[in-house]
Amino acid sequence: MPPLRACLVDVYDTILASAFPQRQRELAAIAGVADDLWRTEWLRLSLDRDVGALSMAAAFERALAACGRDPDPALVSRLVARDAELIISHTTVFADTVPFLAKARAAGLGIALVSNCAENTRALLAAKGLLDLTDAAILSCEAGLAKPDPEIYVLAVQALGVSPGDAVMLDDQPRFCAGATAAGLRAIQVARPEVGGQPPDPRFTPVTSLHDVLPLLSLRFPDQVPGAGWSTRPAIPGERAGRRSVAGLPTASGGWCGPHAEGRADPRDNDSMTTTGSGPHVVVVGGGIAGLAAAFFLRGQVVNGAAVRVTVLEGSPRLGGKLAASQVAGVGVDEGAEALLARRPEGTDLIRAIGLGASLVPAGTTSSAIWTRGAMRPLPRRQFMGVPADMDELAATGVVSPAGVERARHEVRLHRDGDISVAGYIGGALGGEIVDRLVDPLLGGVYAGRSEDLSFDATLAPLAAATRGQPTLTAAAATLLPPPQPSAAGAGSPAPVFVTLTTGLGTLPQELAKASGASVQTGAMVRELTRTPGGWRLTIGSAADPEYLDADAVILACPAPPAARLLAAVVPGAARPLGEIPYASMAIITLAYPAEAFPETARSGYLVPAVDGKAVKAVTFSTVKWPHLAKAAADAGTAVHVVRCSVGRAGEVAVLQRDDADLVALAAAELAEASGVTGKPADSRVTRWGGGLPQYNVGHVDRVARIRAAVEGQPGLAVAGAAYDGVGIPACVATARAAVTRVLAGL
Repeated sequence: MPPLRACLVDVYDTILASAFPQRQRELAAIAGVADDLWRTEWLRLSLDRDVGALSMAAAFERALAACGRDPDPALVSRLVARDAELIISHTTVFADTVPFLAKARAAGLGIALVSNCAENTRALLAAKGLLDLTDAAILSCEAGLAKPDPEIYVLAVQALGVSPGDAVMLDDQPRFCAGATAAGLRAIQVARPEVGGQPPDPRFTPVTSLHDVLPLLSLRFPDQVPGAGWSTRPAIPGERAGRRSVAGLPTASGGWCGPHAEGRADPRDNDSMTTTGSGPHVVVVGGGIAGLAAAFFLRGQVVNGAAVRVTVLEGSPRLGGKLAASQVAGVGVDEGAEALLARRPEGTDLIRAIGLGASLVPAGTTSSAIWTRGAMRPLPRRQFMGVPADMDELAATGVVSPAGVERARHEVRLHRDGDISVAGYIGGALGGEIVDRLVDPLLGGVYAGRSEDLSFDATLAPLAAATRGQPTLTAAAATLLPPPQPSAAGAGSPAPVFVTLTTGLGTLPQELAKASGASVQTGAMVRELTRTPGGWRLTIGSAADPEYLDADAVILACPAPPAARLLAAVVPGAARPLGEIPYASMAIITLAYPAEAFPETARSGYLVPAVDGKAVKAVTFSTVKWPHLAKAAADAGTAVHVVRCSVGRAGEVAVLQRDDADLVALAAAELAEASGVTGKPADSRVTRWGGGLPQYNVGHVDRVARIRAAVEGQPGLAVAGAAYDGVGIPACVATARAAVTRVLAGL
């Protein structure tokens, strides 16, 4: 097992003891509300406070109103001020906290506090002197994410410049320890008897004091089986501190600058940073589909008679980003993206270029439905991303109420001056019900976002462009649809809408990495990017054990938050708008049912409008949509139907706090209600994508323009990925192609 480089530490009940009941009693007295009622309403708002959806002032306003009190501004201000005092006076630091933090840092460990908390916690940590003893503080109210979402742990290790496998999480809650292990960390439960919290969980090596943690951190533990302590991926023989080359791929040669015989390499010592070979060196940061596509497009490129050398650095333990596949009931099923939009050639062209064209298969059906207003209703055929072009057909589907259809028939022509939200424009033209029951679920299936936040120009660009030349929104939608087909008689087979690989799109990253010929490293977290006279220098790993890599050009093919961090000092004009791009978390629950338990259907799945209040927002009948999966199940003798259920979207994190078993039960129950499937699933899998999808909120097009303008001022630098022009595979590949063109022009 790699030695530890970092320690993530929970705050409340792990290093701090907060007298919550006493605080709430005093606040209830100020509010003039009974203790029990006040505490109930205050706790009801805790998740919204923790993820920053409510400021303390807004939370007090809501609590007062819920308790039947007038949220007078003067009273709210008094509560906010008094609570800021009480949280400091009524919170104590455990006696073992300061010695532990001091000794851990002295041993070279990076320390990050990771807490589910409201906005008053940072001031508390500062008042108690704890910020001076740590290297970072990742607070849920600031990050917009809460434990056990794996992404909050990833943010913490990124802040420390280490990979997840190099870090351990200390927490009093077993479910938060489980969230850390889901993100690739190790975990220890600090089960203090004086707190009287969760009982010790043997899966996470429970201790009763931070004094007991230090001996554990100094030892190399064998990997533990489920239910017996450390939970992490197996160590790889010869692996250096969590970093490894990808199996079957060349390792980096000559570009790594580790310790000298008499100390660490000095980043100012240029002689120690040279790389072997005479050709220019391009480093791609990020091993998702965009980064790997960029590496492939750089293959065989020659500049001034010398071949371009390519290194790909991926901070997580595996390649692929949001592409992964694994078996459910003996059938290989994608965990992330499962389909390519066939009409965009970038994805399919790339697959054919690496020799996998014969493995491309079309969807067996793309017919879908909307489960709304108490019934399964067909999705209108004459619509573009939910915007109807035929009101009579819309009425016949029953997706929208008669009143909603009547409102849509009285379409309002709108004039746009600048960007506007999807809900603002489409709802203004056709009414809110069209947005709620058609547009929002369709867009949610792509972005896991909210139509009231998403940019009309960025998310529905073809429709936005068409509206400029058409008298109405529905007329614009009609121009983007094929002519109506009165009869299928004599018609040829239509061109496929979606395609996938028979082995699953999750197998694409590894094949692409091999085809690129690049040096590919996982577990290689880039902590810093700086300018050098000849190009760029990347600092890799933790502050306690850094390595350096020189490059002539760099392509940042990572999500917006780490890209913003890397560019903050060198290209602040790009870092600022990158930091304005939020991300949404979601999970995919894959269920396998015995074939006889599943009702016969010709549909590929269904969508569920958020206004209907269900947890599951989209369902794919995988073995119906992709017949090759049904054949694979039959060949394996399993005879199952596989279903994928999506939960969570921007601002909806409560459902993602549930453990895997709860999510499986919830998805199965809603699926049974909607489809009539009987019995329990024979197998299941839960895949959590913390911070997985960038949100193209209002102003996104302008943000991307500012990012690119700032980057273009830096020779040898480019950006690529899902944060810019589209979240699908073809769009990501297109950004990779553009990034390669840019950096080659500057070499």
